[in-house]
Order: sequence, then C-alpha cells, then structure tokens
Amino acid sequence: MFRFICIFASAALLTAASAHASQYQLSLLDFDAAIDNGDIVFAPYKNSTRGTGYVWFRDYEYDYVLPAPGAYRTKTLTVSFVPQSILSGALKAFTEAYNLRPNRKVLLPENATLCQPTEVLQQLLVTFEYVSVSTRPQGYPKLCSLVIRYQTTAEKEEKLFQLIDTKRLMHLKFALSDPESQSVPGVYIEVPSIVQHLAERKVLEQQWPLSAGDASTTGSHHKAGWYGFERGIHFYAAQLDPALFGFAEGPVDSSLLFQRWSQLVDLFQPVEGHPDLKMISKQLAAEKIVLSAPVPSTPLLEVSY
Repeated sequence: MFRFICIFASAALLTAASAHASQYQLSLLDFDAAIDNGDIVFAPYKNSTRGTGYVWFRDYEYDYVLPAPGAYRTKTLTVSFVPQSILSGALKAFTEAYNLRPNRKVLLPENATLCQPTEVLQQLLVTFEYVSVSTRPQGYPKLCSLVIRYQTTAEKEEKLFQLIDTKRLMHLKFALSDPESQSVPGVYIEVPSIVQHLAERKVLEQQWPLSAGDASTTGSHHKAGWYGFERGIHFYAAQLDPALFGFAEGPVDSSLLFQRWSQLVDLFQPVEGHPDLKMISKQLAAEKIVLSAPVPSTPLLEVSY
C-alpha cells in the first residue's frame, strides 16, 4: 500500500521563530565594509575592529551518503547543502587572509527556500511504495538537509540517485540585502481608486447618463466605459485626497498637484454630440498612471539552486 508523508512544519516553525532575531542581527552588521571574494561574503559588526561578524556563501554543493543497496526495505537518504568553500578549505584561507572570526550560523531572510523538494522529485516519490520526507534546519557546515525515508524498487531508487547527480533534488533560494538599504516604492496616480470614488458620488456612471439624452437619437456611439459631465469630473476630482495622486503625508506642492490632476482629467475623452459629456474607457480606468517606477534594493548576495 502506498504511503506518502511530507513533514516540513518543524523547519517552518524554526524559520519563523528566528526571523525577527535574524533581522535584528542583520541590522547590527556593517554591509558597507563587507568583503566579497566571489564565493564568500563576510560582513563585520558595526564599529568593530576584531574581525567578528557573519559569513555567507554562493558555492553550495550536495553532501550525502547513499544508503546500502537492497530492494523493499526502509532506507534513509539525507542530502544537505554544504558550501564548497568549507569543504575545500577556501573559507579557512579567506578568514586567515583577512584575520576574520565569523559566526558559524548563517543568517537567512524570512522568505528563504531551504532544501525544498523539486517538482521532479515529488513526481518520482509518489510512485514509491512508501516515502516520508522532512527537512532539517542548519547545523554547521550544513545549511539545511532533506531527509527521505522510503521503500521502493531498485529501478526507482536509481532514478532518485540520478536526481542527486544532476542537482535536481531540492531547491535553495535566498537574497541577502542590507536592512538599511530599502527599496524605493513607486509613485502612482491611483486611477482605479479615483474612478471608484467618483462613481460612489454619482459623478461617473457606466450606464449612459439619462440627463445626457438618448445616445441612439443623437448619433453618439455608446462605448464601454465610465461617463460623466466634465464640470462634475473636474470639480470632484480636485476634492480628492492628494494621496490618490501619489503624495505622501505632509505639505503638498499645489502646482505639482495641479499637474497630476491635469494628467487624470486628460484621460477623459469628449463624447461626440455631447460637448458637456466626458468618457474614460474601461482599460484606462483600470490602470494606474506611473509617475515613477519602484526601485528595488540591490541584494548583496543571491543564491538560487
């Protein structure tokens, strides 16, 4: 009888419990003084001259021992991500060259992906007669480990070992950034929200305004969108919260606000045969006007397997 058990709760809880601690520890580090040799990144503590701090790696390898052969008995396969720099002695040479004493624990962001099974592994494991999958958190020099207990045929087991050989067994992904180097948010004219506000005040209608007359008798083509009278659109749009026009809290530059208000009202097009009527298409009503695109912070280190 087939049994498939997947246990990740313990690792998730440990990650969540240490997330705030990791962020605090990261805030204590001087990333401007980081040392990066390509495979190893070291960041010292702020205002420290003793070479203490934390180290990260880019050159992770699988570390494992294959279980003894034999079909239809329960076996355990543990595969870990271990930095090649530790295995080769490169870390020792790095720390001696710069007189460093790094902490052995690797600080990781809250959204790090650690030793999670790949899709191709999951597809293989569902064919096993029995399997139990779990993850283990880091323990020097291992960043994380994937533990697979299973019973299956020799042919299926060989496919499992092939995933190790081709590095398709599990995922490792995280990006490390200086907490003080925050991304810059985008600035927008919130057109969808503005249209909604004007609709709630009955300034805009999706139906052809009754007070504008019958579109079929005036020769106008009724397009899908929002309709309203120009005077009402201009007046009520000018009364809206400046935050909808991309302004943060605090004093507002009135000339800049007028420019953005003008960008908004220019989206409303005249309706043929109705000089007082304006219309904004559904497409334009659903899109924000980008005043400045968001600028993400540049990670100090990115790892993806």
